[in-house]
Amino acid sequence: MSDFFYNDDDCAIISVGSVLPQALGPDEFWENIKNNRSAIGPMSSDRQKDYHVSPYRELDDKSYSNWGAEISQATFDKLREKHGLPKKEHSQLDVMAIEAVSQALEGIKLPADRKKIGLVLGIMNPDELLFANLYETKRGGIKDRVLADLQGEDRAEMEKIIDHYTAKALEEFEPQLEMLMTTSTLEKVRQKFDLQGTYFTVDAACASSVASIDICMKKLKTREIDLAIAGGAESNLSPGAFVLFSKVGALAVERCLPLDKRSDGLSQGEGSVVFVLKRLSDAKRDGDKIWGVIRSCASSSDGRVASLFQPSLGGQMLAYTWAYKNFENNRVDFLELHGTGTKIGDHSEAQSISAFFKDYVIPVGSIKSLVGHTKSTAGATGLLKCLLMMKEKYIPGSAYLQDSVLPRETKLYVNTTPLKLDNRETPYRMGLSSFGFGGCNYHLVVDSYMEKIEVKPHSPPASQLLVLIGEAHRDIDDFDPRWFTSKDSFYRLPPRSLPQIDRVQLLAVKTTEDVFEKTGIAVSRLNSEKVCVISASTIGLDILEQMSMRISLDSIAESALADRDNTEFKPASLEYLAKKFLEFKQEFDPVTEDSGPGILNNVIAGRVCNAFNFKGKNLNIDCDVASIAAAVDFIETDVQFSPDELFVLIGVHEEVAKEDRRIKRKKVSCYLLTTAANAKAEMLPIQKTLKVARG
Repeated sequence: MSDFFYNDDDCAIISVGSVLPQALGPDEFWENIKNNRSAIGPMSSDRQKDYHVSPYRELDDKSYSNWGAEISQATFDKLREKHGLPKKEHSQLDVMAIEAVSQALEGIKLPADRKKIGLVLGIMNPDELLFANLYETKRGGIKDRVLADLQGEDRAEMEKIIDHYTAKALEEFEPQLEMLMTTSTLEKVRQKFDLQGTYFTVDAACASSVASIDICMKKLKTREIDLAIAGGAESNLSPGAFVLFSKVGALAVERCLPLDKRSDGLSQGEGSVVFVLKRLSDAKRDGDKIWGVIRSCASSSDGRVASLFQPSLGGQMLAYTWAYKNFENNRVDFLELHGTGTKIGDHSEAQSISAFFKDYVIPVGSIKSLVGHTKSTAGATGLLKCLLMMKEKYIPGSAYLQDSVLPRETKLYVNTTPLKLDNRETPYRMGLSSFGFGGCNYHLVVDSYMEKIEVKPHSPPASQLLVLIGEAHRDIDDFDPRWFTSKDSFYRLPPRSLPQIDRVQLLAVKTTEDVFEKTGIAVSRLNSEKVCVISASTIGLDILEQMSMRISLDSIAESALADRDNTEFKPASLEYLAKKFLEFKQEFDPVTEDSGPGILNNVIAGRVCNAFNFKGKNLNIDCDVASIAAAVDFIETDVQFSPDELFVLIGVHEEVAKEDRRIKRKKVSCYLLTTAANAKAEMLPIQKTLKVARG
């Protein structure tokens, strides 16, 4: 890095805000990092009851672990009071996002034109209160069924019991339709801080927060916006989340130990981390404090692999290759790994980094050892750690490590004792990996900022015209399982897996097959690394409703049984209620090892990549019922940097059903998009040009 310089449109991080387990703000977070203070432990009883947990892994609706890293209810109460956010109207996801953004915007001068402020957050899960929301939709019918065979005093008492345990399950929450939508959190942030520019959530599973940063970087470089708020938010430590991870064997029984062969899985966490971003030249002009400069961010998909849960060494290597393609070498001062603690995940990542960074001695680590896997927020949490280490010139050790998963022949190592970064004439550089279910791979490169380093002018990318080259559509009700189970199906799936897979994911595969047939474009002639898949959909999965209802019914039944010897109600009445609820839950599909990919929204795009072996980026854009338009907006920005790429856009046509608080899916469309220049070069049929109306 002897001839080091910055570009004037490099992305400067000018402020940060964070709400993490046992750390309200970056300063507290750094103290925990520096002192190796882990927030992972047994979940509090108000989040995870004893009856949610069982060591017998074969039991339905139970988790074999109750360990995680949670934000205390006392912290949430404090923040609700600080911002005036009543519990009945604001979820925990709302609270943590508003606080993180509030911290990040403190002392920041916002552009006079509020439409030039972009807000893109990575969110892969709605708040855990979704479970209460979904149960509420069927509450009346369930009550009527329990009371149907009772009369007189028995009926009156049972009505009281049902009301009591339902209220206990729902707590103070008053279900609202907008709580179903993750973008409701963004809307509350926009209203709180008067943000009027581009906004949507991005779901790239556990890489969501880095995907949001990548999007905002590009919108800054194209001058669509002048300031961006990016990062992630995650608040789902519900019993259902524990059951889901348990069924795929991904949870650690106790604390996760990333990059250590002793680790038996991941620990779940929650939190929100956001960054305020500007073009470097603007940040210098405005005298902003600069925490770091993001130099590069790249994404790839795993393509065709045996399982959507199985990481791919090749997919990860692609992301590294693209992230470092414009640098002289792959040397960094530290690698913050995805490092979840699962055996297959850590082993795959250890192999890929050892192969790619093989010429360099580099310390590596994972923040998940201290705050667990914060899912949507995971990449942003790791980036915050990197910024703090560069600021303090200090790399804390992973003191817990005993037996590293890194290959013996590699020069990379997990430092178990602290390291000091030496003073030098050039900035520090760190690499950050963030991966997600569905085959998402992101790698980001961040440098420290040194005022004396030269800033060179850098022109915005040449403007590209976005064109449509083909489309296909299928109604939800037209679904035929034989497309995926017959012997002549190109994408055959085990019949037993079909009930656990969201129908939209499968229709996405079918409409993609349709559009290539209609246009006459042979998939085999495409460069798989140049094909990206973007889905556009809000949360509205029928399978998620199945899981939510089943676990809600199980929880209420178990709660009643637990009170048999300590309540004003008759034990026989409680047993009757539990019996009925446990009968009712059998009407909903149990959570299995196939449920995970089936309920994740980003897997709509991931499944298409898997089916057709596409290896460009994949993610989901969510902007309520305007998701398709928001996805086109994203693609129009992205093609300015990759004019030779082909985008497969899966649009899910949805409507809000207020009467039963659901998002109803009507139709799935597939659109093929690219630049006019690429269409002409590849002799692809142009149907029409597209232009996004922004604002």
